[in-house]
Amino acid sequence: MREILVHYELVPVVELRGDGGNERITPGLYIVTVKNAVPLLKRFLAGRAVAIISRTPPEFFRTTLGIEKTPVIWLTSVGGKDTVHPRRLEYLTHLLVQFMRKSEAEKVIYLDGVEYLMTENGFIPVFKFLAYLKDHAVMNNTIILVPIDPKSIGEREFRLLSREFETIGDD
Repeated sequence: MREILVHYELVPVVELRGDGGNERITPGLYIVTVKNAVPLLKRFLAGRAVAIISRTPPEFFRTTLGIEKTPVIWLTSVGGKDTVHPRRLEYLTHLLVQFMRKSEAEKVIYLDGVEYLMTENGFIPVFKFLAYLKDHAVMNNTIILVPIDPKSIGEREFRLLSREFETIGDD
């Protein structure tokens, strides 16, 4: 089996103009516990550069959010255009940190599929990955939204995540 190494560059693009929908939140990483986090993402789109990393194919976001230029990367073990293998945490880290550093403007990263990353890499490496991203988000005016179903991971793991990262949910 021959694997071709594909490199991406996430370029900050503000597609939807506006004031961010008046949604003000401190830069950092937030665990999102709502069943469908896409409406929450929509509230943060206007006036911000966005990058989307998800288990859902890019076309869903392009259609649902009406975006064309916003970078959308699909987490999948099947290679192809706009895909990243879930075991390439270091590469994903590099992509996201470079995205955050490219501009001082407000940015949003929607990082869906963390449970999948945990399945492929284990909890501790993914926890460290998220903590590292949080630190860069704080320093680079970025909001990272991470949808997680608390029932999809162990109670201990969810408590550790909740202790390190603020939670946005239904309550």
